[in-house]
Amino acid sequence: MKIKYCLIPLIAICLSLISATTIPIAETKPSEDTTVKVGLTLKPPAEVKAKKMGFFQKLAFKIAVRKLKKHHYKLPDDTAKADSMANTSLWFGGLALLFALIPWYTIFLVIPLGILAILFGSNAKKSGTKKTTKANIGRGLGIAALVVFAVFLIAALIWWSEFLSAF
Repeated sequence: MKIKYCLIPLIAICLSLISATTIPIAETKPSEDTTVKVGLTLKPPAEVKAKKMGFFQKLAFKIAVRKLKKHHYKLPDDTAKADSMANTSLWFGGLALLFALIPWYTIFLVIPLGILAILFGSNAKKSGTKKTTKANIGRGLGIAALVVFAVFLIAALIWWSEFLSAF
């Protein structure tokens, strides 16, 4: 087991050095002047050729794109709206679960409140809320309320079918 834990950092170091070792280094001729040359010539766009990105370059690019999307420049108003949606998701999820446990007329509130809790929690996370825990808990409570409602509904239908078969 200790060998496996020693190999993981070594593999990580080797993989991180792969891209650094594959970069070609321009060799200078000893007869050339090594002073700084200021002349720079730009190639026309037709002469510039694109290179395919390697695996690690693609990986780094995808990580950078995700970070930019995740931390996109959001206004404070956007995060406040997302935070209020997370709170709403938590409240709707709690109420849906409470109404799922209370019989009779509150059954009609469980489905809309559960669905709204799931939707508000998902939208809050997509909008970049700082209260992701509340959004996740609200979504979880909404899902739990719908599951409890479905179980109680199935149990009631089974009981009702047994009750009618007795006659």
